[in-house]
Amino acid sequence: MDWIAAACLAVGVFIGAQFGSALLARLKVGTIQWSFMVFLLVVIISFWFVIPQRGDEMDLGIWQWLLLVLLGVVTGTLGGVLGVGGGIIVVPMLMFFFGASDLVARGTSLAMMIPGSISGTVANVWRGNVDLFAALIVGLAACVLVPVGVLVANSIEPLWANIAFSAYLAIILGQMLVRRLKGA
Repeated sequence: MDWIAAACLAVGVFIGAQFGSALLARLKVGTIQWSFMVFLLVVIISFWFVIPQRGDEMDLGIWQWLLLVLLGVVTGTLGGVLGVGGGIIVVPMLMFFFGASDLVARGTSLAMMIPGSISGTVANVWRGNVDLFAALIVGLAACVLVPVGVLVANSIEPLWANIAFSAYLAIILGQMLVRRLKGA
């Protein structure tokens, strides 16, 4: 995990989650969802061409810190509008544009999600957009299963991690596509 990158992302996600939650009631989400689906498709395809190395490290300076905050704002905003987890956006961006290894990207993404999740949840509770019982169940399940995910991630090669993550993103893309086509 890269703590500086996680902190920069968390600042941006905290702000973006508030913005996304406010936008949720005002925007036509259809255009944003279609754009996000195209983004997911590009990320899925890129996972088949770029395989990170476990030794890759991020080299961060002031400009990269500012870009990470901006990435956090975008991630938090999309998370607030679309209800997607930030890892879908942050993990590939950290690997492809900031040079992080797959494990560092995933660990950093998980760390930055904590303040973003709290921020977005509070904003959405205030607006009446949260099923607190469902949120509690999902949150507890995540807390129990994240350590298992860490063990699995450390035990598989980056190529197979890319394949698994791209398959996961393809499932999300498929679900979003089905919902949009049913709603269209």
